[in-house]
Formats: sequence, C-alpha cells, structure tokens
Amino acid sequence: MNIFAHYWGWLLLVTAIGFVGGMMVHPDDEDRGFPIWFWPLAGLSLLGLIGVQFDLIGAEIGGLVQGGAIAFFGFTLGALAGGFGKKFGLRWGPLLVAALVWVCGLYITPPAGVLTAAAPAPAPAAAPVVDAAKEAAAKAETDAKAAAAKIEEEAKAAAAKAEDEAKAVAAKAAEEAKAAAAKAEDEAKAAAAKAAEEAKAAAPEPAPAPAAPAAPATLAEKKAAVIAAAAALPASGPLDLGQCQTALSGLVAKENIKFASGGAKLAPESKPLIEKLGATLARCPATVKVEVAGHTDNSGDAAKNKALSKSRAQAVADALKGKGAKAGQLSAVGYGSEKPVAPNDTAEGKADNRRIEFAVK
Repeated sequence: MNIFAHYWGWLLLVTAIGFVGGMMVHPDDEDRGFPIWFWPLAGLSLLGLIGVQFDLIGAEIGGLVQGGAIAFFGFTLGALAGGFGKKFGLRWGPLLVAALVWVCGLYITPPAGVLTAAAPAPAPAAAPVVDAAKEAAAKAETDAKAAAAKIEEEAKAAAAKAEDEAKAVAAKAAEEAKAAAAKAEDEAKAAAAKAAEEAKAAAPEPAPAPAAPAAPATLAEKKAAVIAAAAALPASGPLDLGQCQTALSGLVAKENIKFASGGAKLAPESKPLIEKLGATLARCPATVKVEVAGHTDNSGDAAKNKALSKSRAQAVADALKGKGAKAGQLSAVGYGSEKPVAPNDTAEGKADNRRIEFAVK
C-alpha cells in the first residue's frame, strides 16, 4: 500500500514511532551515535529522491521509493527528537513540539516533486505553446481558405473564358456552314437550270395530240364502240376492273340474253352467251362486285314489269354462279321500264329496252 494514500497521518505515525524508539534507547548506548545500518539506508533514500526528481526511474517505482525515503527520514527525525529528550530529561517535550510542527504542516501544501512522482506539476510554458498552436492552426486555416477561394475564382474565370471561346468558334462554324449551304444551293439551281435548258434544246417538238373521236350519236354506234373495245382486250389472262366492265358490256351489246315470252326462264339459245359471260367473270378480280340489272319496255303494268325484270336478272345471276362467278360476287336488281335506252314507240326500240346489263363495282 502506498504510504501517500494518507500522507500526513502515516508520516506522523512513523515519526512518533521513531521518537518513542529514541526515548527507549538504553542508557549505555547514549554515546554510541547513529547505528551502522542508518547510513546505507540514508544514502539509498537520497539516491531514490534524486532519481525521482530527474526522471531516472519509472513513475510507479519512483512513488514507492519516494514514499519509503520520506518515511525513513521521518522516522530518523523522530528518533533524534526522542534521543535528545531522553538525554536532557525531556521525555514529552520534543514529542509535543513535533506534534505541533506536523499539525501546522497540515495546512502547508508540500512541493509536488517531494510528495509524489506520479503527478508532476504542469509546465508553466504549456499554455503559451497551446495558444501559439491555436494561432498557427487558425492562420493555416485562413490561408487555406484564401488559397481555395483564389483557386475557385481562377477556375471560374478560366471556365468563362473557355465558354466564350467555344461560343465564338461555334458561331463562326455556323456562319461558314450557312454560307457553304447557300453556295451549294445556288450551284444546284444553276446546274438544274442549265440541264433543263439543254434538255429542252435536245428534245424534239411534241407531236400534236390526236383528235378525240366523236362520241357515238346513236344506240347502234354506241353498241359498235363497246363491241370494238371488248374485241381489243386480251383473249386470256386476268382482267382489271375497267377491262372486266368493258368485256361484259361488249358481250351483251353484241348479243342479247333472251327469255321465254312473258317469263323469267332463260331461252336455250342464250346458254352459249351465259358460258362466255361466266368465263369472263372468272378472269375478273376476286374482290369485284357485279350488279346484274334487268330492264323491260313500257308495255303492260309498270309494277309487273319491274318484278319481271328483277326475276330475269336473278335468273341470269343464278346461271352465272355455276359458270365461273364467285360466291357473293353477283347481285340482281330489277328496274322495269325506268331506264329506257331507246324510244318505246317502235318494235325495234322496245326490243332494245328489253335487256340485261352488268355494272362492275
């Protein structure tokens, strides 16, 4: 246990022990002086105190050495006081004086280096060093901030300069590209104009357009024109929409489809014509729609004539469905005497009005 845990109490106790020991010395030993063991212990104590003061030994060992040395010297002082009192017959006087000295010493703080080596007094120059370090750190921080601000300003200035230069280069490039485009456009226009002039000079004079044939004036002329147009079509192969209309119209213009008198039954002599019409429909586009229209003269009741024309158109449509016409391609319509192509005041005109027509859609 470290004697410095209760410094003054332990030291007072050690001194009292030394005092009592000094008073108990035998009268025969009064003149012998200090014993032999005193001097080595005194020397070791002094060396220990010197080692602690100059940091020659560790703090823990130094505390033990320091405590033992001071206890040794306290014991020595007590022994000297006890021996002195015994010699002069003063047994309790020195003890009283020593007690008063130690009681007064309770209010005196001993030097830090003498009391303990574990808690050295702080160096007085530490505060100025800390202040100087703080000032140096503050100055370094201020300088760093100033340098950073300067670098940032220089970077902004360099960026602004670079942006201005880039804008100038871009504007110059745009102007040059615009000028080049305008030049190329002018050259292209000039080349096109020159080529047009050369082509115009090299082209022969256009031949006059042939005069359009005169429109047929009579029904006979119309039939002849339709028959001629149908004859000019290819004899085989698919037909387009217009060619399909021309071919069907040419067949019924050249030869009428005949029925039994007053009825809707096809006459036997019209079967070859039905065969030709079916073969023509087979050459027409699959998506084409064909209206089969029945017409009559104005003889008799108009309503009956219309019903009869519808029945005859349906008979033709039914006959064509087995001869090449496609399902859903044909539709039958009866117009009666509503759309005559010739006057009904002659037998020839009435015969022309009794007819079957095809309308390709």
